[in-house]
Amino acid sequence: MVGIGETGLDFYYNHASRERQLEAFLAQITVAVKRRLPLVIHTREAWDASFQCIESIEKMDPCYLKEIGSIFHCFTGNH
Repeated sequence: MVGIGETGLDFYYNHASRERQLEAFLAQITVAVKRRLPLVIHTREAWDASFQCIESIEKMDPCYLKEIGSIFHCFTGNH
């Protein structure tokens, strides 16, 4: 295994509740950090919520993002 993905949040479609998506995304973030694997992130109409989840990475492992990194393959943010 070389990464965790595609994971993230998509609030544009209602295929799953926001709560369920947040729960799954945080669980996948936890696996990625523990296994030191990059994330491939999909974020659609969920920019702020996605970054709140990503901020939890800093609490788990402050070096993860700098050392391992992640990729946004889809996003609808303006940053």
